[in-house]
Amino acid sequence: MKLKVLEILNERNKTKYWLYKQMGMSYQNFNKMINNETKSIRFENLEALC
Repeated sequence: MKLKVLEILNERNKTKYWLYKQMGMSYQNFNKMINNETKSIRFENLEALC
């Protein structure tokens, strides 16, 4: 599964930093998730992303 978070943020004129602050997770994990560099994502992180 690939996340299209960056494309959605661009459409809504929001930044990665804005989303990072909204989610409240570590920047390293957040960045890996946003850039599709992770092998797994916790359900709680998916819920926060939604």
